[in-house]
Amino acid sequence: MKSNNIIQKHYKNISYHTAKCCPYCKSKEIVKYGYRFNHTKKKQRWKCKECSKLWVVDDGFKKIKKSRELITASLNLYMSGLSLRKVANHIN
Repeated sequence: MKSNNIIQKHYKNISYHTAKCCPYCKSKEIVKYGYRFNHTKKKQRWKCKECSKLWVVDDGFKKIKKSRELITASLNLYMSGLSLRKVANHIN
């Protein structure tokens, strides 16, 4: 008999910010509408009741391919006084 191996991923919810209004029509009539899944993370999706648009709240890391932990660690090292070469060596 063939066994069905179902792989369940444990996604980490990284939705730190909540939506205040719709970014398209500025309406306050918004509801939670599931999640947007990435490779290992998920973010809260929102839906406007008036214009029916879906969106994810921009947390400052929109369209960034690297992890937020790596970016913040790199900026922290650079602002602490390390050179770019030393920051790159530390990350690698």
